[in-house]
Amino acid sequence: MGLHYFKSRNRFDFSPHPFDVGNILGLKRGYGNNHFLLKTYGLDKTEFENYYTYHLNYFLSNGQGSEKDFLSHVWYIVQKRIEHFERKDPFSSEHPRHLSNIGKLTEFQQYLGTRDKWNIRPNDVLVKEKDGMELLPLKRDRFRQ
Repeated sequence: MGLHYFKSRNRFDFSPHPFDVGNILGLKRGYGNNHFLLKTYGLDKTEFENYYTYHLNYFLSNGQGSEKDFLSHVWYIVQKRIEHFERKDPFSSEHPRHLSNIGKLTEFQQYLGTRDKWNIRPNDVLVKEKDGMELLPLKRDRFRQ
């Protein structure tokens, strides 16, 4: 049996928790990541923490791994989906939706960065973040002159 990272909606549950993933027929095997990301597109960034914590608590309650394992998985699927949308045809009629999805996933990824105590993010992301923080004071000083 594979890992179940996300709490799924029960079959024919007409009052599911708003963060449960899946549809009225439940969650088809192998589609958990898709439904998790699909729900993310409709969330306001103020809901990211509650959404992430809801599924993290589910994952931890099943004794399937640690928070580091969960965060690593979520970071990976978000990054891969961003890459997927970036490869799409920019002249497609779906391009505006793809840009919107990339924007939402990028916001969610920024939230995930606040949860990363283990530096699981790729090295290029960590280096950019570190360089960005070091450059900010220099930029401010330059404008004071």
